Amino acid sequence: RGRQLSPLAPRALDGAVGANVMTQILRMVKEVPVIGAGFEGGTTGWSNFGSASTFAQSAAQRHSGVYSLNLVTATSVGRGAVSGSYTVLPSTTYILSAWCFVTAGSFNLQIYEDAGATSAAISAGAADSTWRQVFVSITTPANATIVTLSMLSTTAISTGYFDDVRLYQQLLNFQGTSHTLNELSEYGFGEQFSS
Repeated sequence: RGRQLSPLAPRALDGAVGANVMTQILRMVKEVPVIGAGFEGGTTGWSNFGSASTFAQSAAQRHSGVYSLNLVTATSVGRGAVSGSYTVLPSTTYILSAWCFVTAGSFNLQIYEDAGATSAAISAGAADSTWRQVFVSITTPANATIVTLSMLSTTAISTGYFDDVRLYQQLLNFQGTSHTLNELSEYGFGEQFSS
């Protein structure tokens, strides 16, 4: 499921007013470093899945830094970029986020867990040439060891730019209770989410 959120001011977290949104978020999640997350070094850490027409570092659009990843598909769905494998813990929730700028067609941001062949995906947003941060979460099965990340077309003819990809492991907060992806969005962590 997914929904759009407007930017929100910091909210109280377990009775303590959040002076800074990201400070509150970092109490809930641990970042798993993604290779080539900002595409400043080219497409290192990613591969062209399904032979997308364009799979390239681009300075035409970027959310931060100088570059982003430009994907163009012209003939089929399910084409785009796929990451290498990232080690994960079993029975643990992981949150994938990325900034997406879609100019034509549509893409999904997806996280895929190999052992149980489970996945979760969310739309990268409307084709309105606007940067959006989107989130999707997955809870790994008991036999999980790795996940892969992807941005794949859901219409045959699609064009988009992707930047600042992040993967987070959900933690227990400082009072020992788990925070859900819904709560992350309520604290202003992104514009779109799915779980």
